Amino acid sequence: MTVFDSIFQIIKAPMAIMQSCGNELRFQCANPAFTKLVGCSETELRSKPPHQLFTAWNEGICYKEQGTTSCLLNQNLSSRQIQLRLTWQSIEDAEQPSHLLVAEDISAKAWITMMSQSQNVMISGVTNSDFIIHQVDQNYPLPMISGDIVVERQSAFSFVEESEKERIMQTIGRAVEQKQAESLIVQTNRIADVCQLEVHVTICPFFNGDGSLEQYGFVVSDLRPIPDKNDPSVTLKILMARHNISTQQLSEVTGISQQTISKLRNGKIRKPQRLTAELIAAELLVAPQQIWP
Repeated sequence: MTVFDSIFQIIKAPMAIMQSCGNELRFQCANPAFTKLVGCSETELRSKPPHQLFTAWNEGICYKEQGTTSCLLNQNLSSRQIQLRLTWQSIEDAEQPSHLLVAEDISAKAWITMMSQSQNVMISGVTNSDFIIHQVDQNYPLPMISGDIVVERQSAFSFVEESEKERIMQTIGRAVEQKQAESLIVQTNRIADVCQLEVHVTICPFFNGDGSLEQYGFVVSDLRPIPDKNDPSVTLKILMARHNISTQQLSEVTGISQQTISKLRNGKIRKPQRLTAELIAAELLVAPQQIWP
C-alpha cells in the first residue's frame, strides 16, 4: 500500500476515486468514511453506476476539471432522505482520466434551514454522534455574554445542568429510536459564571446510508432567564436576544438613548429610573420587576 493509499483510507472526509470507463464514470476505490456514508462496500460501488447512487447524476459534470453539485442519496437505511454536496477534482498525471470525489452530508444543515423558515430560531448547530459541537450559529444581533466563550469542539452537555442530563438522554434515545426530532425545555448550567438559562431546544438525529448514527442537528427557539439566578444586565441581554432587537432598535422604539441602554446592558447602571424601566420592559413584553427586582 502506498503512502497515498494509507492517507486516503484513514482520512475522515468521505472520498472516492472515479475513473472513466467508456462513456461513463465508475468507482475505482473509496475510503471507509465514504462507504459508511453511502451504505455500500467498495466491491458494491465498483459494480454500481453513480446514477444509481445519487439522484440527478449527470455524467457530463465530472468531465469538467472541478465542480460542486447537490443531490440526494438513493440508497440508505434511514427513513429520512440524506442530502449530499458532492465536490470533484480531476487527478493530474493519472494513467486514465480520474477524479477525486468528496461527499459532504448536508442533511442537518438543510433541516436547520427548514426549521428557520417555520419558526424563530435563535441558536442552531450540529454535533457529532458523541454530542461534540462542530458548528454553531446565533441569530440575534448582540452577544448575551461579554467575552469569548468557546463552544465548538466542546460537549453540548458541558452547558447543561447536571440534573437535566438523564432526562435529555431519554429524549434523545427516543428521537434516535423513532428517527425523528424531539423537543424539550432544559436548564443550562451557569454559563461563563454569568447566567443560567431555560432553553427550548429541538434535537434531530441524522444517519449514514448504512443506518448508523452520524450526527445531531439542534435548534433553540426560545431562551428565558431563570428568575433570581441572573444579574439584571444579563437578563436584559437575554430578553433582547429573545426579541432579536439591537441596542439601536430598542433606543428608537423607546426613545431612550443608546448610551443609557448600553450602560444597562453592561451593568454600569444597576437600577434605571422608573419610566426607563417601564418603557424597556413594555417593549420586551415583561414586567419591569422581571428585569430589575
